[in-house]
Amino acid sequence: MLRPSTVASVTAALTFFSMTAFATAAHAGAYPTNTCVSAKQKAAGKFCQSGLKAWSKFQKAPGKDPGGAKRNAAIDKAASKLTGAWGKAETKATAKDVECAVTTVTAGEAETNLRTRIDDLQTAALAGLNPTDAGDQKCGAGILKSLAKMCSGLLKAESKFVKAQSKDPDRSGLGAGKTKQTTKFQAGYDKSASACTSPPALAVDLVTAAQTASGDTVLDTVTSPGLPTVFTQEIPGTAVPYKGNTLSPRCSRDTPYSYFYKRGTTNNLLVYYQGGGACWDLATCWSLPVYKIDAGAGDNPDLQGTGFADPNNVLNVFKDWHVVFVSYCTGDVHWGDNVANYAGSTTHHVGRVNASVAEKFAREHFPNPDKVFVTGSSAGAYGAALNSAFLMDEVYPAAEFNVLGDAGAGVITQQWLQTKIGSWNVEKNLPTFIPGINLPLSDFSMVEIYESLAAAFPQHRFGQYQSNYDGGNGGQTSFFHIMRVGVDANWWEHQCEWTACLRHYLAELKLRIPTNFRSYTGAGSRHTVYGSDKLYTDLTGPVPITVRNWVDAMINDDVGWVDVDCLDGGDCDLVDTCQGGDNAGLACVDDTDCPNGGTCELDPRPSPLAPPYEAGGVVNCPATTCECFDILTATNGVNCPD
Repeated sequence: MLRPSTVASVTAALTFFSMTAFATAAHAGAYPTNTCVSAKQKAAGKFCQSGLKAWSKFQKAPGKDPGGAKRNAAIDKAASKLTGAWGKAETKATAKDVECAVTTVTAGEAETNLRTRIDDLQTAALAGLNPTDAGDQKCGAGILKSLAKMCSGLLKAESKFVKAQSKDPDRSGLGAGKTKQTTKFQAGYDKSASACTSPPALAVDLVTAAQTASGDTVLDTVTSPGLPTVFTQEIPGTAVPYKGNTLSPRCSRDTPYSYFYKRGTTNNLLVYYQGGGACWDLATCWSLPVYKIDAGAGDNPDLQGTGFADPNNVLNVFKDWHVVFVSYCTGDVHWGDNVANYAGSTTHHVGRVNASVAEKFAREHFPNPDKVFVTGSSAGAYGAALNSAFLMDEVYPAAEFNVLGDAGAGVITQQWLQTKIGSWNVEKNLPTFIPGINLPLSDFSMVEIYESLAAAFPQHRFGQYQSNYDGGNGGQTSFFHIMRVGVDANWWEHQCEWTACLRHYLAELKLRIPTNFRSYTGAGSRHTVYGSDKLYTDLTGPVPITVRNWVDAMINDDVGWVDVDCLDGGDCDLVDTCQGGDNAGLACVDDTDCPNGGTCELDPRPSPLAPPYEAGGVVNCPATTCECFDILTATNGVNCPD
């Protein structure tokens, strides 16, 4: 078991798991939103079947229904049943305190959309047939009847899946159900086509058309089509029912909490946990607060507009995704569930409570994403770690996950871990359904937990980004410094120790987890990368790859997703780059290098310069610096005192 003697990592113990390899939490059955969506999909399938059957009957003997009055009446009757089923499903969901009406299109919109799809399918099925030829009439009627069954069957398979995703985590059951329906259609088509006088539409084309209609209907029910496509603030109130409990979201000083969301154009979901420091006593929470204390309109991601927060950059891999932006204001890295009293000053460390409220919103408005990317910066990197566990296990057990911590390597002192983290009451909400996560926090080690979880769950991918000298006030080196000597401005005094410990962790991670965990260590001292334009341009390592391309490779499980390290490239010194403007992401000396609205963002450094920072952006750490002692390998370890 890896034990740093004076430095420990609390990050990874709670980070990553997948329900298929670990014992999962005891779930109380299908979530009501999923039950509601399932009922609507099933009702949509019945309407599609009824509509196409009405067309089949009309096609077989059009002379018995001049003008199609009986056909239209049958479709109208089916539409009425659809509306009734829609309303019944929503009423049941509302009674269980969950959202479903907004999760889908309205009943009226569903009817309109399905009528159009039914018309399109019947037109495709009858294309090329002679409407007055008896053989073509019989042939077309048979094809439409088989098409009706396939349309219903495809949506029934989707309905079964969305209601019980945990029973089909790899979606193989869903795939088999769809294949069964297309196979049945082919048999019916072959039988009916033999009666055709004219060449009928190809079966493969009709299958594609039915699959498209089914897919579009599914998107109508799982993507909350009525939600805005720009970031919108959600203020949940102070009493939010969720899974039998009443949650009380708030910020640390008992001010209102809010978060943000926006709907995308693809059925993929980004869950982002905002950063903003941390606190654990009177000094850090009140006297000289070193964390973000409020959440409000100023947190709107649209106000940043750089890096991955820029929705207009065609290179942004998340520009078309749904997003739930989990704001931060509790000083507990999104982990806490405690009201602490520091010498009379009350602090609400309820980050996990707030995260649960955002989780509720996500699962009720985007109940069945294909891919989920969980990430966060700084304090949010730790939030992404813990909260991804619940998302993967219960909320989206059949989605493809990528989890990435941005600037949250977990280099902290053992003393802080043993004496301070208790203020947050993290243990109350640990994912103890994962074997080994019921240990005291002081027994957790980043490397050993990453190793066991990554090895156990190869179907998901996990990673972390950090700069080699993550510094500045609010950076990782800064908090490591505060943990050692208290709050002061000299964040750089323990820079070399922090970097050495980071290097120790990275070496162990690379050695022990060769499959589904990768890290990217960029040059310089910038704290986070998610909102930095340099992620589109900065090339690091002997095989240069930008952070943007690295993340894209991670999402697509591409060969380009490899460990990237500025040290391998020979230069980890500071890199000043433009934020915004014509030269966004490119190197700069001052703002004149970043025309048309850009600014030259300097990597953090002491002012005036102080060791180990030197002129020219050089950081010069002794080669012998060591802050972590590896008991497992027991080679060349140095026990560095606090």
